[in-house]
Amino acid sequence: MTTTGAPRSIYLPRAFEAPDLADLHDLIDAHSFGMLIAPGEDGVPMIAHLPFLLERDSGPHGTLLAHVARANPIRRALDGSTPILAVFRGPHGYISPGWYASRDDVPTWNYAVVHAHGAPRAIEDHDALLALLARLSDVNERGQPEPWSLAELSPEKRSALLPAIVGFSMEITRIEAKLKLSQNRRPEDRDGAIAGLRARGTPDDRALAEVMERARPR
Repeated sequence: MTTTGAPRSIYLPRAFEAPDLADLHDLIDAHSFGMLIAPGEDGVPMIAHLPFLLERDSGPHGTLLAHVARANPIRRALDGSTPILAVFRGPHGYISPGWYASRDDVPTWNYAVVHAHGAPRAIEDHDALLALLARLSDVNERGQPEPWSLAELSPEKRSALLPAIVGFSMEITRIEAKLKLSQNRRPEDRDGAIAGLRARGTPDDRALAEVMERARPR
């Protein structure tokens, strides 16, 4: 999925397009530790690796929330006008030609990735930043036997730590995804690749096999 007529930030053959926004949101939620990429000095990009929250219904493509260290120079790009890219990578893995119906072929790598574009703006309000931190911890504490919450942090420690971070909100103005999942292969080759991934059996292999199953052409 991408905005009509807009330049792409990724090479995207038609077979690997993902037109359903809900599927892209699902991938972001499932793989929410992403890369924030901003222009830097002398043409060298700045990159921060961050846990994100996604608000699906805020804006036409959703809104991303996160925070960075105040000491991180990327915070200077959180001015509401600098174009920035957030990248979320889903499961990926090596595909052996030995899994195809014929071995007279070449290896490849299958993967799922989302590119979210926007111009993030720093969250200056103290209460809004606290609410973001509380939501972020609540989401990631799910499933813990005794979930930790921000309310357990002493006022003294909270007052000492908050000035060291900058929260931000990025409305997604353009979103792209590439799901390279053997959609361009013959059914027997896709079946063989899925079976090969399941037999190899790493966590990424099993996750990749699942998304390949869901991406089978109907």
